Amino acid sequence: MAAALMLALASALAVGASARAQSGDEGPVIVGESRERFRDFELDRFEASLQFYTRYLNDRIKQNGAPTRRDSELLFRESLGISTRAFIGHRNLIDLTADASLGFDDNKIDSDSQGIFNEHESDLYSEFNINALILGKGPAPVNVFARRSQSLLDRSFAGSIDTTTTELGANVRLFAETAPTTLELTHRTEDLNDRLGLVRDNRTEDTLTLLSNWRPGERQRLSLDYTLKFVDEQRRTVDTNYTRQTGQVIHELDFGPENEHDLRSALLFRNQSGDFRENTLRLTETLSLHHSDTLRSRYNLTLEDRDVSGQTQRLAQGRAIVRHELFASLVTTASAGASRTEVPNDDFTRDEFDADVNFEYTKRVPYGRFNASVSLAALRLDESDRGRPITIFDAPRTLSSGVPALLFGGTILEDSLVISDLSGSVFYTDGLDYTSTAFSDRLELLRIITGSIAEGQTVLVDYTLGPEPAATVDTLSYALAARYTVERGSLRGFSPYAEYRDVSQKISPAGSRIPIETTTLRYGADYRVGQLTFNGEVENRDSSVSPFDALRASARYDQRLGLNSYMTVNLSHEDFDFNSSRGSLTIDRAFLDGVQELTDGLTLRLRLLYRMENDSLSGDTTGFEQTVELNWKLRQTTMFLSIRNSDLETDDAQTQSQAIAFGLTRRF
Repeated sequence: MAAALMLALASALAVGASARAQSGDEGPVIVGESRERFRDFELDRFEASLQFYTRYLNDRIKQNGAPTRRDSELLFRESLGISTRAFIGHRNLIDLTADASLGFDDNKIDSDSQGIFNEHESDLYSEFNINALILGKGPAPVNVFARRSQSLLDRSFAGSIDTTTTELGANVRLFAETAPTTLELTHRTEDLNDRLGLVRDNRTEDTLTLLSNWRPGERQRLSLDYTLKFVDEQRRTVDTNYTRQTGQVIHELDFGPENEHDLRSALLFRNQSGDFRENTLRLTETLSLHHSDTLRSRYNLTLEDRDVSGQTQRLAQGRAIVRHELFASLVTTASAGASRTEVPNDDFTRDEFDADVNFEYTKRVPYGRFNASVSLAALRLDESDRGRPITIFDAPRTLSSGVPALLFGGTILEDSLVISDLSGSVFYTDGLDYTSTAFSDRLELLRIITGSIAEGQTVLVDYTLGPEPAATVDTLSYALAARYTVERGSLRGFSPYAEYRDVSQKISPAGSRIPIETTTLRYGADYRVGQLTFNGEVENRDSSVSPFDALRASARYDQRLGLNSYMTVNLSHEDFDFNSSRGSLTIDRAFLDGVQELTDGLTLRLRLLYRMENDSLSGDTTGFEQTVELNWKLRQTTMFLSIRNSDLETDDAQTQSQAIAFGLTRRF
């Protein structure tokens, strides 16, 4: 018996020593192998909350010659919220997290826009974000999710929009060690509407996505990106339905003694049926060479075959770029390229040849730094006779509500415009999001303040050119720019600058098109002192197309007032004289955004936005928007109050919108 006890004790000590050695003498001593027990259900965390929310929305639009329309909504919402995490089976089987709110909406609506009626309704309210991670530590983790959210989208100088988004889906991660791959399937719906009936948007997307990455070797990387998307979008005036497949394979290779060079090959295909039918196949090769610390070069080759709505276009494009740095003070960049576009259906060809060189010089001078640049560019465009209309695809343009974006190319068919965001998934509507004005030699685009296109947003434009005779266009341009930045002394922060640009064209045969002749002189100064930044600028654009003289001035103030407090004020004035083309335009803007932590847990935010346009062509527009937000938190209780008022007045209409929201949450 004693011998048996001694043997058992020795065995236990040996096991304990082994356990201590493996754990580094940290934590409890474990004898034997520990196994996680199987449990039907394990609750890791559970939190509950009571929520109260109310809001009042009021929109009013008065148009000349039409009766005033008023729409109001009063909403009361009481809901129970939960936030929880639980495990089913064991921690690696199903890891379930859920945040949800369930309650009732009591809604009273008075509407003139949808027919004069009063409606009082009660409905079930729900928001949720549920995720179930299955076998998270296994070779193929699966995540199943369901999400639903409701929000009030504020638009500048316009009424608020109710947005409801629901998303259901699942994804699985595979081959984590060799080729990390994610496969995901989602169903997403988004509903947007306002009380004036100007926005009635519904978008449904079913999407299958495959993402994969693989490293065949130390110097190689291979990636695959495939998306299958079914889209049904209904707007107030336009319905869009299409099915789109997009796939891209990218191969990257590093080579050279120290992997200083790389070759990137990308093959993309896109197929879209339904509206805006399209078939695209594109091969892109990019070679980057690092010759030395001061000399680098890059070479691009693109081959594309594209068919949109029955019109086939083929593109072959190549470009070489060389960059040289001399003592870090002079940087020279030179490039040359050529491209050929063919439209086989019409025997149309377009050949482009271009070359440019740019010199950038930086020099330390008394009290600061001097920068200067010189650039030269030449472009030759040869187009054959165009007997039938052809479409130009994905022309990028930046839209604003001031200076119009221009489309050139002879006779542009205005009804052919298709404008989308950079992803090509969201399409915009003429008259709601932008306006277009056609001239004999161009088409001008302007955003609408209350539309869905943001100020300064870049969009993609498809448009169709009418028949034109053959022509050769030679374009020469050069530009000079200089800036002196004072970094020391009493004028520290002062930075005057100037830029001159000249563009000239010759078209053969003469008279087939209108050549563009443009000279632009822009000069001004920035001045930064403390938290203030000032800018004053003059621009004189003498052009055969859309000339103007502009005067710009702005001031900005940024101040950090504390850990959770700040203030930003931005004032600007722009004055455009378009001579005889479209009169004059003046834009004044003012913006204030400030957050102040009044006491511990109590925060006040104030936001003011003002805009006034005086346009001799389209009339005057004045907008003023004010927002006040109050947020308070005390232990497990949070409260917020938001008040927003927006006024927009034009020569033809006046729109007023108010939104008041109050919310109270108590957590347990």
